[in-house]
Amino acid sequence: MGARSEPQLRVIEGDAEAPAEGRARLLERARAGDSSAWSQLYQESFAGLLRHVTFMVLDVEVAEDLCQEAFAVAFANIERSFDPSGSFEAWVRGIAHNLVRKHWRKRQRRDRAHAKLEVVADRESEGRVNEQVDRLERERRADALSAALELIPANLREAFVLSDIRELSAAEGADILGISPGNFRVRVSRARTRLRALLTDAGIISRTVVSS
Repeated sequence: MGARSEPQLRVIEGDAEAPAEGRARLLERARAGDSSAWSQLYQESFAGLLRHVTFMVLDVEVAEDLCQEAFAVAFANIERSFDPSGSFEAWVRGIAHNLVRKHWRKRQRRDRAHAKLEVVADRESEGRVNEQVDRLERERRADALSAALELIPANLREAFVLSDIRELSAAEGADILGISPGNFRVRVSRARTRLRALLTDAGIISRTVVSS
C-alpha cells in the first residue's frame, strides 16, 4: 500500500450532513488508508476521548494535545494493530491512557528536578528553607494523589474529580456523567475510600488518622 497522507485532525466543515455510514465499512475504509473515513471516525470520537482524558490530566490544553497525539498514533497503527471486531473508541482510549501515563511520569520528573534546583538555590537563605520543605511536601502529596487516581476505575475517578477537584455539586456532576445525583454520590464515596486506602499505603495519610 502506498504512503499515507497525514489525516486532517481538525473538524472538517461540510461533512456534518453526510449520511451515516455503516461502522464496519467505515473502519474498513480507515484501515485501508482512506483519510476521509479516518476524519469521520475522528470527528465522531474526539469529543468523548477529550472528555475522558481531561478527567485524568485536569488540564484541557494538555488533554487536547494528548488526544491529538493518540489519534495520530492510532492512524499510523490502525491497519496492523486494531482488531475490527473490537471497539474503535476503546482502542484509541487505550492509546491515550499510555500517553497520559507518560505525561505524568515526565511531569513528575521535571517537577522534582525543578524543586531540587530551587532548594539548592535557596539553601543560603535560612528563612526560606521551611517554605521550600512545605512546598515539596505539597508537591509530593499532589503527585501521590495523581498516581492514585490512575489506579481507581474510570467511573470513580470521574466522579471524584468533578466533586472534590472541580468542586461541582452532586446535581452538576451527575448531569455531566448522565447519572442520578444519588449514583454520583455513591461513586464519590467509593472513590474517596479507595484513594484513602492507596494514599495510606503510600505513607501520605497516617493510618492513625484513617482509623480514628
